[in-house]
Amino acid sequence: MVLAGGNVNVRAGECSLGLVIAKSDSWRFGLAACPQSRLTFLTIMEWEILLVMKQAEGTRFTYKHIGKMVDRKESRENPHWAKPLLEKLVFERHIWKQEGYYLYPTDEQRAKERQKQGAVKSGGA
Repeated sequence: MVLAGGNVNVRAGECSLGLVIAKSDSWRFGLAACPQSRLTFLTIMEWEILLVMKQAEGTRFTYKHIGKMVDRKESRENPHWAKPLLEKLVFERHIWKQEGYYLYPTDEQRAKERQKQGAVKSGGA
């Protein structure tokens, strides 16, 4: 089964983002559980946003640009529809926000950020 441009293996319950689909039939309602230490549920639109952003990781987007790419019809009706979803994804640390732009960080960017946070934590004491 292919959903929103990502490969979903229904038997294994995994997708190309490393998200795990809930074991029950809740995948029909667009819920996916993230296998991190905290349990996170994503709507279909949040999942589609992540898939689009992952395809262009490291690229900065405005909320309006993401809205147009994911759902052009909804974007025409309400150009701000994606902003609350993007803010939720930022809060849950799936994506980053830099200077008003949203981005899915590359592995190198994540490593630099972890290194920077480690230097701050170790330098304080």
